[in-house]
Amino acid sequence: MSDSAPDSKRDDTVTLRRLSLAVIFFSDLVDSTKLKAQIGERRAGEVILRHHESVRMLLKKFPGGQEIETAGDQFLLLFSNTTDATHFALRLHKQNRQLTDELKAKVLDRVGIHIGEIALHDTRTTGQENTKVFGSHVDLAARIQSLAEGGHTLMSGVAFENAKMMIGDEAIPGLGEVAWINHGPYQLKGVPRPISICEVGEVEHVQFAPPPDTEKCQRVQAEGTPAPAATAADKAELRIPNLFLKLPQFGQRLRLLPENADAVRELWIVSGPEFKIGKNHTDKDGRRENESDWVAWFWPRSPENDEKTRQISRVHIVMGWLDAGLTGARDNRSKAGSYFDGIPLASNDWMPLKGPGQLRLGAEYILDLKLFPSAFNGEPGIKNLKSLPGLPQPVDVPVRGAIVLRPRSCPPPFRESFWVLTDATFGAADTNPIQLDYEQMAPVQGRIHHFRGCFWIESLAANDAIQINRSVLHPGELVPIMTDQTIRLGPHTFKASVVA
Repeated sequence: MSDSAPDSKRDDTVTLRRLSLAVIFFSDLVDSTKLKAQIGERRAGEVILRHHESVRMLLKKFPGGQEIETAGDQFLLLFSNTTDATHFALRLHKQNRQLTDELKAKVLDRVGIHIGEIALHDTRTTGQENTKVFGSHVDLAARIQSLAEGGHTLMSGVAFENAKMMIGDEAIPGLGEVAWINHGPYQLKGVPRPISICEVGEVEHVQFAPPPDTEKCQRVQAEGTPAPAATAADKAELRIPNLFLKLPQFGQRLRLLPENADAVRELWIVSGPEFKIGKNHTDKDGRRENESDWVAWFWPRSPENDEKTRQISRVHIVMGWLDAGLTGARDNRSKAGSYFDGIPLASNDWMPLKGPGQLRLGAEYILDLKLFPSAFNGEPGIKNLKSLPGLPQPVDVPVRGAIVLRPRSCPPPFRESFWVLTDATFGAADTNPIQLDYEQMAPVQGRIHHFRGCFWIESLAANDAIQINRSVLHPGELVPIMTDQTIRLGPHTFKASVVA
C-alpha cells in the first residue's frame, strides 16, 4: 500500500503512502467559546478536558480507529470501515448527553464522515511517530462536518450507503431506534460536482432536517425530478382521530394558559409574518395595548430591576419575514436602541438574521436567538385531511421552521414565547425548539404545526403524555387546536385559546 522508498537508517525519516480507501471522521465541540463566557475559563477548560478524555477512551473500544490530529476542539480520526465510524459517532453523542448531565454544562459534537483516498505523511523519530493526512477528501469531510448541528452526524452519500448496507435496521446495543436520512444532493463551493448529504441518528434525540442553504452550500435538484424528502417526517403519514374531525380554528397566536400558574408558565406560540419583542403596557381597563409577543422584563421584581425594565420600550424590536426565505429584525424607534450581535438595528430597514446570534434591548437585556429548520419540505402528509370541509388550500410560506429566543439574565416573567413559523418539536430535551422540561415528557414528545392558517399538535412518543380533552394522542396522530380545548402535557393541564 506504500509507494514510498523504504525507511532509511536515519533517526528521522518521512514516508508517503497512499491508502486505497479510508473512512475520514471529523468531530467538533460546538459553542466552546460561549461555554467559556457562561461558566468561566477555568471551569470550561475542565469540561473540555473531560470531553477530550472521553473521546479517547471511547476510541480505545474501536481497534480500527486512529486519532490523527486534535486542533482546538476538533478531532480528526480515521476508521477502517464505515460501520465502526457510524457506531462511534452514535455512541459519542450518547456519551456527550451523559457528560452534559454529569457536568451541568452542554457538551455537543457535530460530526462529519466521508470515504476517500488520502495521502499520509508519517514522521518517525526515535520512540515517536506522528502521522498527518492530506487530500481533497479530507477537506470534503471537514466541509461536511461544518454543515452539521450540534448532536448531529452528517455523511457523504458513499459513506452513508456503505454504512447503511452493513448496519441496516439492526438494533445497536445501548442505543435507541436509528434512522437513516438522505437529504439529497448539495453543491459545495470548490467541489466540482454535487454530493449527497445524508444523516444518521437516534430518532429520540435528533430532529432531522436538511442543512440550510448558505453562500458555500446550496441544495440542488435535478431538472424534472421532485425535490428529495427533507426528513423521515416528510415520509410519515399522519391521521386525525375521528373525534377531532372538525374544521380547525384560524389564528396566528396560540395561548396555552396553565391550570396551575404557580407551577408552570403560560406558553405563547406565534406564527405569521411578525414577532414583537418589548415591555407590554396594560391600560386602566385591563386591555393590552401594543401587545408584544416576547415580554422583556428584568426578573425577579425589585425596585432596581423595575428601573431597568423602564428602559425597554413597549414594542422595542420587530422581527419579520423577508424575501428569499430569510427573517429580519428592526428597531421599533425605541429610546434605548437595540442590537444584533453588537450591530445597531435601524428603525427604517431590516437586518437579515442568517444564523444564531444575540439580540440586545438597550444596554442590558440580552436574548440568545436560534433558528431551527423545518422537518418538512411542505405540509405534513395527513391521510384524512380532506375530511375537513372548508379548509383553505396550501399557502407557500417563505420562511419555514421556528425561531426561539432565550434570555441571558432572567426567565420570562409570566410566559414563554416561541415563533413557530411552520413546525417545531417540543419535549424535555433542550435540543427542541420548544423545551418543556416537565415530568413524564419524553426527550422529543411531539410537534406543533401551523399550516392552512391553523395550529395543530402531533404526537411522536408512545406514552400518555399528550391528552386533548382527556383523549390520549398516540404517535402518528395529529389534532387541530381550538379555543377552550383542554391540553395536558405531562403533569400540567392548559386551556387553549387561538387568537387571530
